[in-house]
Amino acid sequence: MEQTIVEQLIRKNNRVTTATGGILILAALAIATISERFLSNALRGPFPIDNAKLIAIADPAKLNRHFVTIVPDRAFETGYELTEKGKIVARYLILIVDRRALLTKVGADEPILASYSGCLTHYSEIERNKVMAELSVQNPRLLESSLPFVLDAHYRFRLFGWILTLILAAAGTIGVAMMALALSRSREIRRHPLAKTLAKYGDPDEIAAAIDREAAENGVDFGDAWVTNTWLVSTKYATPLDEIVWVYIYIFNSHGAKSYFLNVRDRSGRYRQLKQSQKKVEGMLGEIVSRAPWVLAGYTKELMKLWNRDKAKLYALVDERRKGFEEDRARAERAEGSAAPTTIGTDDLEILDDSE
Repeated sequence: MEQTIVEQLIRKNNRVTTATGGILILAALAIATISERFLSNALRGPFPIDNAKLIAIADPAKLNRHFVTIVPDRAFETGYELTEKGKIVARYLILIVDRRALLTKVGADEPILASYSGCLTHYSEIERNKVMAELSVQNPRLLESSLPFVLDAHYRFRLFGWILTLILAAAGTIGVAMMALALSRSREIRRHPLAKTLAKYGDPDEIAAAIDREAAENGVDFGDAWVTNTWLVSTKYATPLDEIVWVYIYIFNSHGAKSYFLNVRDRSGRYRQLKQSQKKVEGMLGEIVSRAPWVLAGYTKELMKLWNRDKAKLYALVDERRKGFEEDRARAERAEGSAAPTTIGTDDLEILDDSE
């Protein structure tokens, strides 16, 4: 059996929902795979490491366990601080481990401790070219005894690990929920929001059939939406044209990339944005205004104030416009009727003959 336009829109939306859910799940799995080392360390660490193993490390990037706890022989201040916007956010210590020096970044107010937990990482440009370079001038032997990596005990490794874990879990859960929801709505389309919206105006099946009839006569297809003589229907929204009070085009510009939306506001107080290409958005607005010329078209601050503060006044304005359009139409029809040419009948011809 051929699907109605409403069914086609619902199934299209279900496909998009399924695809979006699948993308979320795949993205969460991909990020979790890429971040496996980080997450494993953040959630399971810090791992204790003895001094001999620490000194033997050549490249911290190759360590499976780089979030570690170190117990130094002693620690001392370097006098170097890291500032952001004039505020001290971190400072640097030197930890002595079996006569080797380990540059360590700690919090601005963190005291000297017996042990430090952090991530072993490569030197940053500032740490190598400024901190260690200047320290080596003061103590030339320091550079020779320094380990080729830094202990970052300032970075909140575990906190960010748990935050990422929660984000990935939420994305995966939402993805599964979206796919399950789409499957449920595919099995019973009346569960879809579009079908529920149509149910507010009557039997959804009857309305869907009426929309099909109007679409066949002179409806316009905009891909994810249709405009007929009495309906605007899209994958997520439907309303009789009689219910629309205000439409306008909204352009979102993000770094030179423009997105076009038709903003529709109706008498129920609903506000919907229908995203389409510029041509389709302009086409939808034109079709709505041509079929319901009383609808307010175009954005103004005054109309937005009325929408936010006094919808009843806005609705009354639309009602007055509609009344004026209908009165003008009625006068035009009466004028057209009175101007129609009269036909001459047989009796009239007889009168004309008598007059001759």
